[in-house]
Amino acid sequence: MMPDSLFRHDQEDILYRLREQEIRCTVSQRDWEHLKSLLERVRPGFPWFLSAGFCLAGIAASSLLASLTLADVKHAAACWAVLAVSAITSILCFVFAGLRRADRTRGAGDVQQYLRHIETQWMTSTDGQRAPGSSVFADSCATADGWEAIGEGRVVAMSDCPGRSRPCLRKDSGGDPSGAFKSMDVQLSRGFVFDAWLYHCSDRTAGPADRLAVEDDDFNGYGFCLTSGGRSLWIERRDQKKPVVLSKEAVNLAPNTWYRFRLALERDSTITLHVFDHTNAEVAFVAPIEDRTHMLFERIAIHGGGPFYVRDLSITHVDAVSSR
Repeated sequence: MMPDSLFRHDQEDILYRLREQEIRCTVSQRDWEHLKSLLERVRPGFPWFLSAGFCLAGIAASSLLASLTLADVKHAAACWAVLAVSAITSILCFVFAGLRRADRTRGAGDVQQYLRHIETQWMTSTDGQRAPGSSVFADSCATADGWEAIGEGRVVAMSDCPGRSRPCLRKDSGGDPSGAFKSMDVQLSRGFVFDAWLYHCSDRTAGPADRLAVEDDDFNGYGFCLTSGGRSLWIERRDQKKPVVLSKEAVNLAPNTWYRFRLALERDSTITLHVFDHTNAEVAFVAPIEDRTHMLFERIAIHGGGPFYVRDLSITHVDAVSSR
């Protein structure tokens, strides 16, 4: 079912009612076009398949009755043929009608998610606690408190990081999607940067890929993956734990070295990834990509093989994302 929503179809201006609160907000042309495409999927139309299915079912019923009452064998056989064709076609029409209804139901869910995304953006832009530049999540990784296992994975707190006398987390068991996640205790919409320091080990025992992501409670979200001994880096979408590569680059990141990865999810659905060394010099990046499949996020997740190390994980709310 659709929410109690009222849309005024003016470009870049949406008026809708959600959760018994009327909200007026301005969205970009790109977001407006996306919302119109979502609404097109759920717009009521004439139920052609359903109507045809009932008509054919009526023809089948009439043919059945005629075939049982006619004494002429040829006429009865013709009625049986009409019965068979109309019955099969009727079933197909009902199946297509059911598929169309299921598609509209999924589309309604997409519209609801997008409206929650807009509501969160609207509230975020006026909420002092989430002003641009404010911290939404931060974990120095001094302990493993709050981290919950995913599959066979685990993270272990280390008091002394390799190459740095600082605490960190070590991910060392199970391949992707195994790992661990930690809740942010907030539901976050787009318009933020995720910073993470990562140490890619040359000696591997549980798979070649290091993965970090920002996800929702169903393991849907976005993240990045470093693999092949620091030679391959990409932005990926996570669909219920499954990775989908969105943008990929060949890089030259030395193993057994700390790098800071900055994944930015901008409000216009652009996703960027930049990598910096300990001097804050940019050493790698992945070409920006647009994807609006997932809109809301509640947790940080560590996936991939291992071992590898992470520290100083943070999410900062921003309006205009900077690469630095």
